[in-house]
Amino acid sequence: MTDTSTDNNPGLKLEEALKAAVSDPEARPAFYHSLMNAQVYVVGRTEPGHEDDQGRPHLQLKQWKQPDGSLAMPFFATMESFRDMFAFSEPHILVPVVDLFRFAGKETTLVMTCPEGSKDFKNDEVEMLLNLVMSDPLVHSLEIAIKNTDEAQVMPLWNDFYSTLVNSRVLVLGKPTENLEENGVSRRQLREGENLSIASWTHPSVEGNIVPFFSSQKIMNECVPAGESFMSLGALEFLNMAAAFDRPLVLNPGYEFNKVFAPQEVKDILAATSQSRRQTAPAPKPAKEGARFLFGRPETSPEAVIEALKGFLPTRPEVRAAYLAVMREDVENAPVAFVFGFESESGADLVPMFEAAAPLVQANAEEGMIIDFTRVARGEDGLSKYIFDNIEPFYLREGVETMAADTPTPSDSFEHKEDGKPGFFRRLKRVFGAG
Repeated sequence: MTDTSTDNNPGLKLEEALKAAVSDPEARPAFYHSLMNAQVYVVGRTEPGHEDDQGRPHLQLKQWKQPDGSLAMPFFATMESFRDMFAFSEPHILVPVVDLFRFAGKETTLVMTCPEGSKDFKNDEVEMLLNLVMSDPLVHSLEIAIKNTDEAQVMPLWNDFYSTLVNSRVLVLGKPTENLEENGVSRRQLREGENLSIASWTHPSVEGNIVPFFSSQKIMNECVPAGESFMSLGALEFLNMAAAFDRPLVLNPGYEFNKVFAPQEVKDILAATSQSRRQTAPAPKPAKEGARFLFGRPETSPEAVIEALKGFLPTRPEVRAAYLAVMREDVENAPVAFVFGFESESGADLVPMFEAAAPLVQANAEEGMIIDFTRVARGEDGLSKYIFDNIEPFYLREGVETMAADTPTPSDSFEHKEDGKPGFFRRLKRVFGAG
């Protein structure tokens, strides 16, 4: 029996929000908010045996070529709307809207389709919505996990949240025990091994004191009196410190979406993270004995790959900055490789990010290009030292400061399938455009 009440059917609620947004521009923010937290049906299938680091299968999504040569992809808030269009003639899967928007091509128009009509989402609007969501990916993943009503998704969504957490940077109330000012200013880098004084609060739902921390400065400003001192720490670094406190932690206390972490939960997160990283750490690829490599700045760049990574990296809080260099072995006729170097948060695991970004490179790299990913870290020799001394990042996460590169030193320098049904979307009624 179909549930026709919007209270228990988030898909119907989303369709109602779209209907309201058609006639009332003031209702559109609520529609966008509901949309970016929704899961929707799309035409496609999973590929068994091709899973990501979280065990989720690779997806094949279907697109239609339009008479003008552009591509379009429909999605549906409810199974009823899907069946109205396709009956049972097309395979379907349920995907989060954020994932759908992230991996849609720039030339693809996404179309939400329902009985009241449809809504087109072109690239500019898709990027605008993703920027709003990804400005705080930690609270976004928490909101999705809290709001989820599908029992089968409980563990995957909470695992996604924990993975986002340990790879994030968080704001913690407190200050170094030494004088906070440096050169007359109150903002400075924390020194390695520095003693920190971390604030504790009382909380209405927790007995005793708690340690508050926040996913973003925007949320912290809403919940904390002006003038409070705070520090920006890698979440994993903070959790390791907090394990010794033996008191609950609260993420975003006073905000609509918050979470209490019991002391044992903190220890469990650290244990699970440590085990996961031991299992996923790649075996080093040895160079030939005596091999010598030359590094340089690229004369030409793989612009399509760079642009794809610029759109992807804001969704990966573990990445502080990304750089591009070229490298070749110092032998005659050695090929030149583009090397993307990624600087991570302290202790963050970049292997899942490398695996998630691989399809973007495959889809945007020109034939014959050699492209490698690597982690770079300050204080290390070789490629890391060359990059930090000579190259400016092409991506820098919002809120991260970096030192300018020194004066450069001289050096050597997804499959789309057509189905023969063009013009499919002429059958759909447009109800309001972007903007």
